[in-house]
Amino acid sequence: MPDEFSRGRADQSCPQLMMAARLHSLGGPESVVIEEIPLPAVLGGQALVRVVAAGLSHSDLLRAQGRYQEAVDLPFVVGGELAGRIVTAPPWSGLRPGDPVAAVVGTGAVAEYAAVPVGQVLPLPQDLPLSSGAAAPLNFLTARFALMDRGGLRPGEDVVVLGGGGGIGTAAIQLARLAGAGSVAAVASSPERRATAAATGADPVLAPEELAGRRATADVLLDPVGGAFAIEALGVLRDFGRHVVVGFAGGQVTAPKLNRAVFRNLSHVGAGWGAFAEHYPDRVRASWLELAEHLAAGRLRAVIGAEGHIREVPDLLRRLADRRVPAKTVVAVQADTT
Repeated sequence: MPDEFSRGRADQSCPQLMMAARLHSLGGPESVVIEEIPLPAVLGGQALVRVVAAGLSHSDLLRAQGRYQEAVDLPFVVGGELAGRIVTAPPWSGLRPGDPVAAVVGTGAVAEYAAVPVGQVLPLPQDLPLSSGAAAPLNFLTARFALMDRGGLRPGEDVVVLGGGGGIGTAAIQLARLAGAGSVAAVASSPERRATAAATGADPVLAPEELAGRRATADVLLDPVGGAFAIEALGVLRDFGRHVVVGFAGGQVTAPKLNRAVFRNLSHVGAGWGAFAEHYPDRVRASWLELAEHLAAGRLRAVIGAEGHIREVPDLLRRLADRRVPAKTVVAVQADTT
């Protein structure tokens, strides 16, 4: 194992500069600069992770465009998820040099090293590829929180997943199946995304215009899309159904007609995983340990729609903007040298 793993950053064998994909202005993919920057300062309570792979999602594109709901100070390193190996960590953390880990960090993932608060470090199964580790946490933790904690999904209930070919959609389809849902239907906007949803286990898989034929057939509607389409999709819910709002990938905030909720006893439920993770890290960790066991056993799998090298990050973000990539995008940051 390289010296940097055993001696950490204090030893000269650990580099002082790293490659990173960074934004100096909010101009979208065209503003991403691949450059050398100093390694991050490691504060008390943080672990230094040698990043092998990073995950990109729609939220990273919105941050690059300056359209994300929370402002980020410039300059910043793009990427909200990472997987790699521990370089250094506090002795009390239980983390050891070389341990495979993942983390959801918001920004800072597409760089060769990241300083991560110990509470956000997620252990990975030894045999799980680090590319899968970079693609799994945010999607599966969000989908689990939305379906189980907020949606209250029970065995035998029927689910419809909007955005079924996306990262959260493919995770939700698998989790609903694993939880014993009666049927898991998915809606996706393109043939490629519908094929991805079908391969993940959705049946039936519908084009948006076909959803009208599924009225009153679901107990839970998982909605990461929002907008006018989501309002029309409420027709799939039976009486006492739950509309679980995860996000607004369609670009418009949903404003449901609340008289439908009254007349049909529907529930509109928000599933903001980020706020949940900030306030309840112990519950997030418990959920992740459960999910990691399923990933290791092959009962769940991270669906990767596109992969590229760190120098290809601008193009990978352009492909996300053009909605050309189903599921998750993974960046190969550097080789795994273990």
